[in-house]
Amino acid sequence: MNNKIWQVSDFLNQISSLITDKYRQVNMQAEISSIRVHSSGHIYLTLKDKKSQVNCVMFLPDNRRLKFNPQIGDMILIVAIPNIYIQRGDFSLIIKNMQPFGEGQLQREFEKLKLKLKNEGLFDNIHKKTLPKSIRSIALISSPTGAAIKDVIKVFKERAKWIKIVIYPTAVQGNAASLNIIQQIENSNKKNREDIIMLTRGGGGYEDLQSFNDENLARAIFKSEIPVITGIGHQSDTTIADIVADILVPTPSASILIITHTEEQIIENFAKLSKNLYQSLLFNFQKKRGQKTELDNKLHQQKPIMKFYHNMQKIDYNLKSLQDIIQHKIIRGRQQDLIQLNNKLSNLKPITLIYNNIKKIEQNLIYLKDTINKNIYEAKNKIKNNEINLFNNHPKNKVKIKKQQSNNNNKNLQDRFNFIHQQHKNNIKRLDDILSSLNPYNILQRGYAIVITKKDNKPILRAHQTPPKTNIIIKFSDGKIEAVTD
Repeated sequence: MNNKIWQVSDFLNQISSLITDKYRQVNMQAEISSIRVHSSGHIYLTLKDKKSQVNCVMFLPDNRRLKFNPQIGDMILIVAIPNIYIQRGDFSLIIKNMQPFGEGQLQREFEKLKLKLKNEGLFDNIHKKTLPKSIRSIALISSPTGAAIKDVIKVFKERAKWIKIVIYPTAVQGNAASLNIIQQIENSNKKNREDIIMLTRGGGGYEDLQSFNDENLARAIFKSEIPVITGIGHQSDTTIADIVADILVPTPSASILIITHTEEQIIENFAKLSKNLYQSLLFNFQKKRGQKTELDNKLHQQKPIMKFYHNMQKIDYNLKSLQDIIQHKIIRGRQQDLIQLNNKLSNLKPITLIYNNIKKIEQNLIYLKDTINKNIYEAKNKIKNNEINLFNNHPKNKVKIKKQQSNNNNKNLQDRFNFIHQQHKNNIKRLDDILSSLNPYNILQRGYAIVITKKDNKPILRAHQTPPKTNIIIKFSDGKIEAVTD
């Protein structure tokens, strides 16, 4: 028997360590009996079964990953960490992950999301994209290790070897699956731009297909510029991704039959197209021949030769009239030009014009002479400046100038030193005066005294600091006396 006497906190810490060491993480199925969302964002809830209940908390960073809205009465499956709150001795579970348990809750969430997206128009046929007539490449988004991708590739090799398959590997089950699929849809749209996107996975339980009931995945499929075909699960399985896709097929294999044709079907389609083309050409030829016969009859009835002669005569008459008009306008125009030239000549007065030109020449000569004189003057000044520079730059003169500069610098340095030295002397004297004024013994020279205790030489600043019969010393400027307080 262990007779150790525990402190409450020590015992609770010991129990907490034992529990957390043995049960680091627990999976639990239970029913929500109460739930409360704190203003901080944390979720506090109570879980129960037929016999017991336990308090739980799911902190904000973890509950942000919830893909459903938990309610009272929901059956859930949690992953949690046992915890004892030492201050109050309360036991609780810290929930790290939570998901609905059973198809009932999942089906309610499915119907709720389906109604929401339907009201937004994501399922409307007007938004469905049509498949291209000629398919050369396919983006295949599926699990790289699943059976569905193997069946799809096998059927493509049998039915359509010429179609290029680009595999975009992704998880198709679990919490991260929907995010992986969204990223691969975006990659196909941004990078390679295949003709169509095929999203497939094999069969599974109802819970296994929940990644395809994700709202963000549905919006990514709707947003895709490339048509999306889904073949998910068995024929009886229908997910949100199937409903929003451009083409829904019951199984992955069935999606291949929609977009591929066998070689026999291609030959048959080519023969049909050839036959239709021949019939179309024959019909158009017969139609054009009938139109030609009809035009010939109309042409014979309207006698176009006579109309041609009449039109030729009309053209000749119009040409003659046009020539007469042009000739008249040209003669009249030249007469007006001659009159204008004569007027201009009268206004110019050639003698005046010659005089003005001579005057301009004289002015230009004067300007030229001034310019030459100015250039000569500037050249002389430049030569004089060069002579001055040459004199100044002579080594002898440079030494003289440098010597003068050195003497000036020495004088300035000595003056600066004397000024700083005097400043320091003045500062030292000022500090000495301040120190002297603060010296308590100098104060004694002015008639004051200092009172200290004889026992420990401590100064007495107030009368009440000394009890009666205390031995004291009174210091003056020229000595001291001893006394005893009353």
